[in-house]
Amino acid sequence: LIDSMDEAINANNTHAFVRANHDFHFTIYRASGSATLIAIIEELWLQVSPYFHLLHSSGNYSQANQQHRNILQALHQQDSTAAGASIRADISAAAEVLLALLD
Repeated sequence: LIDSMDEAINANNTHAFVRANHDFHFTIYRASGSATLIAIIEELWLQVSPYFHLLHSSGNYSQANQQHRNILQALHQQDSTAAGASIRADISAAAEVLLALLD
């Protein structure tokens, strides 16, 4: 999925990036096995996702994909602390950019 996001960035294909980004994140969230967590995240995602196209013009997609690599590396190392920190960093960076763009 990270490669798919790289390809979407290089092709300037916002729709493909957003789809692969969703699939990446929800693959991880579903692995948690927590139906409650997934329901909460799905609700938040539905509220925020209409604004994801704004991130493309900010250059955030490349930064986000580096965060995705950090997440994947932490998961491969079975380092839940680092994985959680990387997921929070990814979400926080996107939120900061969106808030600045909407301000």
